[in-house]
Amino acid sequence: MSSSPTSLLDLSTNSLGSAGETRARITGFAGEVSIVERLQEMGMHHGMIVQCLGRTPFKGPLLYRMGATVVALRNGEAQCILIQTL
Repeated sequence: MSSSPTSLLDLSTNSLGSAGETRARITGFAGEVSIVERLQEMGMHHGMIVQCLGRTPFKGPLLYRMGATVVALRNGEAQCILIQTL
C-alpha cells in the first residue's frame, strides 16, 4: 500500500500504473467545501475502492469506477478526493 495519501487525479498518471490497473481506497476529502459535499452526495465515502478507467475524448473528464458505478470527474473534482493505492 502507498505510504502517503495522494489525490484521485494522481491515480490516472503513469506513476501509479496504467488506467484500469491500479485500485485505490478513498482516505478522505480536501478542498472546496461545495465540491466535497457534492462528491459525498454522489455516494463517495471514506473506505470506498476506486479504479481509473481512462479519460473521455478531447481531454475531457476522467472516468472512474466506484463500486458498481462509473463516474466522470473533472480534474478539480478528482483532486479533492484523497486516496491510498492498494
